[in-house]
Amino acid sequence: MPKPRQPRFSQIFAAHDSGAERAEAAKVAWAEALAELEAAGLATASRMHTLKRYVLARVEYDFAYSAATHKGAVIEGPNGGQVFSMSYSAMLKMSDQILKLEDALLIAPKSAGEKAKGKPSGNAKSAADNYLNAH
Repeated sequence: MPKPRQPRFSQIFAAHDSGAERAEAAKVAWAEALAELEAAGLATASRMHTLKRYVLARVEYDFAYSAATHKGAVIEGPNGGQVFSMSYSAMLKMSDQILKLEDALLIAPKSAGEKAKGKPSGNAKSAADNYLNAH
């Protein structure tokens, strides 16, 4: 497979006040995740759209995290009571989406661990095998 083309993150984030920062963060995240996929032999054409979605979600999460945690999970509502912060809720939903995309790409720590374990060696003998072979 030829080297995948990096999305035009500068255009994607052009409307944001911090568009240049977001585009730069996306370029770094793309390079890191693509290198991880390539090292694992998982960089296929069909995964590139999922990789793009992962990078976009990761950048949005990174930028939302600071603002959301600064305000906190519970804020003062318009009528003086306490309400759950919508920005905090959005950040949590982005986190869940990132985990799902990492699983789909097989780059999540859980997925990577399962892949690294692989199948048990066919040469390994258990105590039961030794017992059965002896009789």
